[in-house]
Amino acid sequence: MKVRTFAAIAGILATATAVTAGAEKPKVPFRNFSALEVENFQNPKYQTKAPMPDDWLPLIREDITQRVIATHRFQRVMDFEDPKVTKPDTERVLVLRGTVVEFTHGSQAARFLVGMGAGAGKIVVNCEFVDKATGDVVFTRKVDGKVIGTGQSTEGAIKGISKEIAGVINSSW
Repeated sequence: MKVRTFAAIAGILATATAVTAGAEKPKVPFRNFSALEVENFQNPKYQTKAPMPDDWLPLIREDITQRVIATHRFQRVMDFEDPKVTKPDTERVLVLRGTVVEFTHGSQAARFLVGMGAGAGKIVVNCEFVDKATGDVVFTRKVDGKVIGTGQSTEGAIKGISKEIAGVINSSW
C-alpha cells in the first residue's frame, strides 16, 4: 500500500513538474528570430523602496547585449552583426523590454560582518520578449541579480541579470 501511495505521489509530482516546465516556454521559439534589440529598461520610482540610479540603465543594456552576443544565437544583436551566425534572407526581430520592480542597495558592512546573505544587494526585473513586427509578447520572465560578496558594489547585480537573460535565451532557443 505504501509503495502505491508513493508511486502515485511521484506520478503527480512528475506531471506537475512537466506542466510547469511547459509553461516556461515562449509562444514562439527564439530560434525563429534572427535579431535581438534591447531597449533601456523602465525604472519606475514608485515600485521600489529606494530607486535604482537611472545611470545604471545603459549599463544593464550594454551588459545584456555583450552576454547575448557571446551566445552566438542571433545574427544581429543591436548594431553588432555576428559573423559566426548565418545571415537570414529576411530579418525577424525580437525586442527585449524590462521594468525594474525591486531594487535594494544592501549593505557592504553587513555583507562583511555577518555574511551568509545578510546585506545582499538585489535588482529584480520583469522582462518581456516582443516580436517587433507584430507587437505580440512572445515570452515574459522575471529575472534577478544579487550581490552577496564582500567588497562588491550593488552594480555587480547587473551581471546576474544579464547572465540570467542569456540563460533564458539559450533555454528558449
